[in-house]
Amino acid sequence: MLGEVSQAEPLDPSLPSSVPATKRWHDSTVANAATAWLRDPRDYVAYQHLVAAVDARNAFLNPQLDFAHGPAPEPTSDPQRIGDAFPGDPGELLARLRGGSQ
Repeated sequence: MLGEVSQAEPLDPSLPSSVPATKRWHDSTVANAATAWLRDPRDYVAYQHLVAAVDARNAFLNPQLDFAHGPAPEPTSDPQRIGDAFPGDPGELLARLRGGSQ
C-alpha cells in the first residue's frame, strides 16, 4: 500500500537512521519527484507528482488537529499569577537560581 514502509527498508542512505521511516519515505518521494520534474520541466505529469508529494509531506508534517471530543477547553477565568507560584522575594529567587545565595 502507498505510504507503508517497513522500519528496515533503506530509503535514502544520506538520511540518518534516527529519522522515522515514514518521514524518510515522504522526503524520498519529494526528492524523487523533484528529480523527475527537473529532468524535464515541461512534463506536467512529473510536476503533478511533485505537487502531490509535497502536499502529502506537508500533511504528514503538519497534521490538522482533530477536536473529536469537542472544542479546545477555555482558559480559566482566574489564571494563576507567576508570583503566586513562587512565593518570596523575586530577587532572592533569581539569586538562588543563578547560584548566588543558598
